[in-house]
Amino acid sequence: MCVVHQQNAGVSAARNNGLEHARGEYIWFIDSDDFICNDILESLWSYLRKTGSDGIRIEKVAVGANAHPQSASMVVKLQESTDNRQASTAFNYIVSRDYLIRHKIRFDRSITYGEDTLWVFWLHFFKGVFRNLSNCFYFYRQRPGSAVHSTAKDRHAKHLKSMQAMLATYQRVLNEYGDRLSEAERNHLKHRIYWSIQNVLFDALHAAPEERSHILDELTTTGFYPYPVLWGRLSLKYGWKNLAMNLISLFFPFKSYYLSICRCKDLLKK
Repeated sequence: MCVVHQQNAGVSAARNNGLEHARGEYIWFIDSDDFICNDILESLWSYLRKTGSDGIRIEKVAVGANAHPQSASMVVKLQESTDNRQASTAFNYIVSRDYLIRHKIRFDRSITYGEDTLWVFWLHFFKGVFRNLSNCFYFYRQRPGSAVHSTAKDRHAKHLKSMQAMLATYQRVLNEYGDRLSEAERNHLKHRIYWSIQNVLFDALHAAPEERSHILDELTTTGFYPYPVLWGRLSLKYGWKNLAMNLISLFFPFKSYYLSICRCKDLLKK
Protein backbone atom coordinates (compact mmCIF):
# COMPACT_ATOMS: atom_id res chain seq x y z
CA MET A 1 0.00 0.00 0.00
CA CYS A 2 1.26 3.47 -0.91
CA VAL A 3 -0.03 6.47 1.08
CA VAL A 4 0.56 9.91 -0.44
CA HIS A 5 0.32 13.09 1.64
CA GLN A 6 -0.28 16.43 -0.08
CA GLN A 7 -1.85 19.78 0.63
CA ASN A 8 -5.58 19.97 -0.01
CA ALA A 9 -5.90 20.96 -3.67
CA GLY A 10 -9.25 19.39 -4.48
CA VAL A 11 -10.42 15.96 -5.56
CA SER A 12 -9.07 16.25 -9.13
CA ALA A 13 -5.53 16.96 -7.96
CA ALA A 14 -5.70 14.10 -5.44
CA ARG A 15 -6.90 11.61 -8.05
CA ASN A 16 -4.29 12.72 -10.60
CA ASN A 17 -1.57 12.38 -7.99
CA GLY A 18 -2.88 8.95 -7.03
CA LEU A 19 -2.72 7.84 -10.65
CA GLU A 20 0.89 9.01 -10.91
CA HIS A 21 1.86 6.87 -7.92
CA ALA A 22 -0.28 3.85 -8.81
CA ARG A 23 1.48 0.70 -10.02
CA GLY A 24 -1.42 -1.72 -10.31
CA GLU A 25 -3.02 -2.89 -13.55
CA TYR A 26 -6.38 -1.26 -12.89
CA ILE A 27 -7.59 1.98 -11.29
CA TRP A 28 -10.71 2.43 -9.19
CA PHE A 29 -11.36 5.82 -7.58
CA ILE A 30 -13.26 5.36 -4.31
CA ASP A 31 -14.45 8.43 -2.43
CA SER A 32 -13.25 8.70 1.14
CA ASP A 33 -16.69 8.38 2.76
CA ASP A 34 -17.92 5.46 0.61
CA PHE A 35 -17.12 1.74 0.67
CA ILE A 36 -17.11 -1.30 -1.60
CA CYS A 37 -18.03 -4.95 -1.15
CA ASN A 38 -15.53 -6.91 0.91
CA ASP A 39 -13.55 -9.55 -0.96
CA ILE A 40 -14.74 -8.37 -4.39
CA LEU A 41 -11.48 -7.05 -5.86
CA GLU A 42 -10.10 -10.45 -6.83
CA SER A 43 -13.30 -11.36 -8.71
CA LEU A 44 -13.28 -8.07 -10.60
CA TRP A 45 -9.56 -8.37 -11.41
CA SER A 46 -10.05 -11.92 -12.72
CA TYR A 47 -12.98 -10.78 -14.87
CA LEU A 48 -10.97 -7.93 -16.37
CA ARG A 49 -8.01 -10.19 -17.13
CA LYS A 50 -10.29 -12.85 -18.64
CA THR A 51 -12.19 -10.46 -20.93
CA GLY A 52 -9.20 -8.29 -21.84
CA SER A 53 -11.38 -5.19 -21.45
CA ASP A 54 -10.06 -1.67 -20.97
CA GLY A 55 -12.45 -1.32 -18.09
CA ILE A 56 -15.84 -2.11 -16.61
CA ARG A 57 -18.79 -0.07 -15.43
CA ILE A 58 -20.53 -1.21 -12.28
CA GLU A 59 -23.65 -0.04 -10.49
CA LYS A 60 -23.77 1.88 -7.23
CA VAL A 61 -26.31 1.90 -4.44
CA ALA A 62 -27.03 4.77 -2.06
CA VAL A 63 -26.86 3.95 1.64
CA GLY A 64 -27.24 5.87 4.87
CA ALA A 65 -24.44 7.87 6.43
CA ASN A 66 -23.93 5.23 9.14
CA ALA A 67 -23.88 2.18 6.86
CA HIS A 68 -20.87 -0.15 7.01
CA PRO A 69 -19.55 -2.89 4.71
CA GLN A 70 -20.44 -6.47 5.43
CA SER A 71 -18.35 -9.50 4.63
CA ALA A 72 -19.18 -11.21 1.35
CA SER A 73 -17.88 -14.68 2.09
CA MET A 74 -20.11 -16.29 -0.52
CA VAL A 75 -19.05 -16.55 -4.15
CA VAL A 76 -20.32 -13.55 -6.12
CA LYS A 77 -21.48 -14.17 -9.67
CA LEU A 78 -20.75 -11.22 -11.92
CA GLN A 79 -23.76 -10.30 -14.02
CA GLU A 80 -23.12 -8.72 -17.41
CA SER A 81 -25.58 -6.04 -18.49
CA THR A 82 -26.75 -4.92 -21.92
CA ASP A 83 -27.27 -1.39 -20.59
CA ASN A 84 -24.70 0.67 -22.50
CA ARG A 85 -25.49 4.01 -20.89
CA GLN A 86 -22.51 5.98 -19.66
CA ALA A 87 -22.32 6.63 -15.95
CA SER A 88 -21.68 10.17 -14.75
CA THR A 89 -19.35 9.43 -11.84
CA ALA A 90 -15.79 8.13 -11.77
CA PHE A 91 -16.43 5.56 -9.06
CA ASN A 92 -18.69 3.63 -11.45
CA TYR A 93 -15.62 2.68 -13.49
CA ILE A 94 -12.65 0.37 -13.01
CA VAL A 95 -10.18 1.21 -15.77
CA SER A 96 -6.89 -0.13 -17.06
CA ARG A 97 -4.04 2.09 -15.84
CA ASP A 98 -2.33 1.60 -19.21
CA TYR A 99 -5.46 2.91 -20.99
CA LEU A 100 -5.52 6.06 -18.82
CA ILE A 101 -1.81 6.73 -19.28
CA ARG A 102 -1.78 5.94 -23.00
CA HIS A 103 -4.57 8.41 -23.72
CA LYS A 104 -3.43 10.94 -21.10
CA ILE A 105 -6.80 10.86 -19.37
CA ARG A 106 -6.67 13.00 -16.26
CA PHE A 107 -9.10 15.06 -14.20
CA ASP A 108 -9.30 18.74 -15.17
CA ARG A 109 -8.21 20.71 -12.10
CA SER A 110 -9.97 23.84 -13.38
CA ILE A 111 -13.32 22.08 -12.95
CA THR A 112 -14.43 21.93 -9.33
CA TYR A 113 -18.02 20.92 -9.98
CA GLY A 114 -18.88 17.97 -12.23
CA GLU A 115 -15.26 16.98 -12.86
CA ASP A 116 -16.34 13.35 -13.26
CA THR A 117 -18.54 14.18 -16.26
CA LEU A 118 -15.59 15.29 -18.37
CA TRP A 119 -13.38 12.42 -17.19
CA VAL A 120 -16.03 9.87 -18.21
CA PHE A 121 -16.36 11.65 -21.56
CA TRP A 122 -12.64 11.09 -22.24
CA LEU A 123 -12.92 7.43 -21.17
CA HIS A 124 -15.38 6.72 -23.96
CA PHE A 125 -14.02 9.22 -26.48
CA PHE A 126 -11.05 6.99 -27.32
CA LYS A 127 -13.36 4.03 -28.04
CA GLY A 128 -12.04 1.72 -25.35
CA VAL A 129 -13.67 -1.65 -24.72
CA PHE A 130 -15.82 -1.27 -21.61
CA ARG A 131 -18.10 -3.97 -20.27
CA ASN A 132 -21.11 -3.31 -18.08
CA LEU A 133 -21.99 -5.22 -14.94
CA SER A 134 -25.38 -5.01 -13.25
CA ASN A 135 -23.92 -5.89 -9.82
CA CYS A 136 -23.87 -3.22 -7.13
CA PHE A 137 -20.43 -3.36 -5.52
CA TYR A 138 -20.09 0.33 -4.68
CA PHE A 139 -21.92 1.80 -1.71
CA TYR A 140 -22.39 5.53 -1.82
CA ARG A 141 -22.96 7.14 1.57
CA GLN A 142 -25.37 10.07 1.36
CA ARG A 143 -24.20 12.81 3.69
CA PRO A 144 -25.82 16.27 3.81
CA GLY A 145 -22.38 17.93 3.83
CA SER A 146 -20.80 15.96 1.00
CA ALA A 147 -19.56 17.72 -2.14
CA VAL A 148 -22.49 16.75 -4.35
CA HIS A 149 -25.05 17.66 -1.67
CA SER A 150 -23.45 20.96 -0.67
CA THR A 151 -25.76 23.96 -0.39
CA ALA A 152 -22.99 26.55 0.00
CA LYS A 153 -23.68 30.01 -1.43
CA ASP A 154 -20.82 29.73 -3.88
CA ARG A 155 -22.20 26.55 -5.48
CA HIS A 156 -23.59 28.35 -8.52
CA ALA A 157 -20.42 30.40 -9.00
CA LYS A 158 -18.29 27.24 -8.95
CA HIS A 159 -20.69 25.45 -11.25
CA LEU A 160 -20.69 28.41 -13.65
CA LYS A 161 -16.88 28.38 -13.94
CA SER A 162 -16.89 24.61 -14.34
CA MET A 163 -19.50 24.72 -17.12
CA GLN A 164 -17.52 27.44 -18.90
CA ALA A 165 -14.40 25.27 -18.73
CA MET A 166 -16.35 22.22 -19.92
CA LEU A 167 -17.81 24.20 -22.82
CA ALA A 168 -14.34 25.32 -23.89
CA THR A 169 -13.08 21.71 -23.74
CA TYR A 170 -15.92 20.30 -25.84
CA GLN A 171 -15.44 23.01 -28.44
CA ARG A 172 -11.70 22.34 -28.55
CA VAL A 173 -12.36 18.63 -29.07
CA LEU A 174 -14.78 19.40 -31.91
CA ASN A 175 -12.19 21.68 -33.56
CA GLU A 176 -9.34 19.18 -33.20
CA TYR A 177 -11.09 15.87 -33.85
CA GLY A 178 -14.24 16.89 -35.74
CA ASP A 179 -13.09 15.65 -39.17
CA ARG A 180 -12.24 12.24 -37.68
CA LEU A 181 -15.60 11.73 -36.00
CA SER A 182 -18.68 10.13 -37.47
CA GLU A 183 -21.79 12.25 -37.97
CA ALA A 184 -23.39 10.63 -34.91
CA GLU A 185 -20.30 11.38 -32.81
CA ARG A 186 -20.20 14.99 -33.97
CA ASN A 187 -23.87 15.42 -33.16
CA HIS A 188 -23.31 13.93 -29.71
CA LEU A 189 -20.44 16.33 -29.10
CA LYS A 190 -22.50 19.29 -30.31
CA HIS A 191 -25.27 18.28 -27.92
CA ARG A 192 -22.75 18.37 -25.07
CA ILE A 193 -21.77 21.88 -26.19
CA TYR A 194 -25.40 23.04 -26.24
CA TRP A 195 -26.01 21.42 -22.85
CA SER A 196 -22.99 23.26 -21.42
CA ILE A 197 -24.25 26.58 -22.83
CA GLN A 198 -27.63 25.98 -21.23
CA ASN A 199 -25.95 25.30 -17.89
CA VAL A 200 -23.80 28.43 -18.20
CA LEU A 201 -26.91 30.54 -18.80
CA PHE A 202 -28.79 28.89 -15.94
CA ASP A 203 -25.96 29.52 -13.48
CA ALA A 204 -25.60 33.07 -14.80
CA LEU A 205 -29.10 33.74 -13.41
CA HIS A 206 -27.49 33.77 -9.97
CA ALA A 207 -24.74 36.20 -11.01
CA ALA A 208 -24.85 39.99 -10.84
CA PRO A 209 -26.69 41.60 -13.80
CA GLU A 210 -23.45 43.09 -15.15
CA GLU A 211 -21.64 39.76 -15.12
CA ARG A 212 -24.66 38.01 -16.63
CA SER A 213 -24.82 40.54 -19.46
CA HIS A 214 -21.11 40.05 -20.13
CA ILE A 215 -21.55 36.27 -20.27
CA LEU A 216 -24.43 36.53 -22.74
CA ASP A 217 -22.51 38.98 -24.93
CA GLU A 218 -19.46 36.71 -24.92
CA LEU A 219 -21.51 33.66 -25.88
CA THR A 220 -23.10 35.64 -28.71
CA THR A 221 -19.79 37.02 -29.98
CA THR A 222 -18.14 33.58 -30.01
CA GLY A 223 -21.06 32.06 -31.91
CA PHE A 224 -22.36 29.87 -29.06
CA TYR A 225 -25.60 31.82 -28.75
CA PRO A 226 -28.29 31.28 -29.81
CA TYR A 227 -28.24 27.48 -29.86
CA PRO A 228 -30.91 24.88 -30.76
CA VAL A 229 -33.78 24.20 -28.35
CA LEU A 230 -32.88 21.05 -26.38
CA TRP A 231 -36.16 19.16 -26.48
CA GLY A 232 -34.36 15.94 -25.64
CA ARG A 233 -33.45 17.24 -22.18
CA LEU A 234 -37.11 17.01 -21.09
CA SER A 235 -37.04 13.74 -19.21
CA LEU A 236 -37.78 12.34 -15.77
CA LYS A 237 -34.67 10.20 -16.05
CA TYR A 238 -32.81 12.36 -13.52
CA GLY A 239 -35.80 13.30 -11.35
CA TRP A 240 -38.35 16.09 -11.03
CA LYS A 241 -35.84 18.74 -10.00
CA ASN A 242 -33.77 18.21 -13.13
CA LEU A 243 -36.92 18.23 -15.29
CA ALA A 244 -38.05 21.52 -13.75
CA MET A 245 -34.65 23.09 -14.46
CA ASN A 246 -34.78 21.93 -18.08
CA LEU A 247 -38.32 23.25 -18.48
CA ILE A 248 -37.22 26.69 -17.31
CA SER A 249 -34.14 26.53 -19.53
CA LEU A 250 -35.87 25.12 -22.61
CA PHE A 251 -36.40 28.46 -24.36
CA PHE A 252 -33.17 30.12 -23.25
CA PRO A 253 -32.09 30.25 -26.93
CA PHE A 254 -34.70 33.00 -27.39
CA LYS A 255 -33.07 36.13 -26.02
CA SER A 256 -36.30 37.90 -25.10
CA TYR A 257 -37.38 34.91 -23.01
CA TYR A 258 -34.01 34.61 -21.27
CA LEU A 259 -33.94 38.33 -20.43
CA SER A 260 -37.48 38.04 -19.03
CA ILE A 261 -36.36 35.21 -16.75
CA CYS A 262 -33.38 37.34 -15.69
CA ARG A 263 -35.66 40.25 -14.77
CA CYS A 264 -37.92 37.95 -12.74
CA LYS A 265 -34.90 36.56 -10.93
CA ASP A 266 -33.61 40.04 -10.11
CA LEU A 267 -37.03 41.09 -8.78
CA LEU A 268 -37.12 38.06 -6.51
CA LYS A 269 -33.74 39.02 -5.08
CA LYS A 270 -35.01 42.43 -3.95
